[in-house]
Amino acid sequence: MQEALGDYSEVLRLDPEDAEAYNNRGLAFDALGDYDSAVADYERALEVRDDFAEAHSNRGAVLEAQGKVDEALEAYRAALSVNPRLGSAHYNAARVYSQLGDVEECLRHLDSLLALAPELAEDAAHDEHLGWALRLREMRESRGTDGTPG
Repeated sequence: MQEALGDYSEVLRLDPEDAEAYNNRGLAFDALGDYDSAVADYERALEVRDDFAEAHSNRGAVLEAQGKVDEALEAYRAALSVNPRLGSAHYNAARVYSQLGDVEECLRHLDSLLALAPELAEDAAHDEHLGWALRLREMRESRGTDGTPG
């Protein structure tokens, strides 16, 4: 990971307006647990290109890891306003809404995620914040709209 940091830093030395390089270096910092540097790079990527949905989502993931769930949720919303089909932002927004106890918003994002990336259903099933929501979603699907068995 240190080598990747060096490589991205060199790219940024040559082109300080490379939003992708800032985002990728942020991912490297995140992997190393240097969350403050990761957030700084994601924010720099967004200064260069404010419509960079992945940088918004990645920033949100780090903020969530830092326990800043309200800020994380804002970042996921920003990502989805730029790209409503970004599965990672739906996944992470569902996680945050689960932590906040907002069942309906959690399920709404989970539905969007599964429509966009059904292969992530297994990940969601094993996620500490989404497993229950996936089971609830499946239970609701097996019942009629009035809550009685379908």
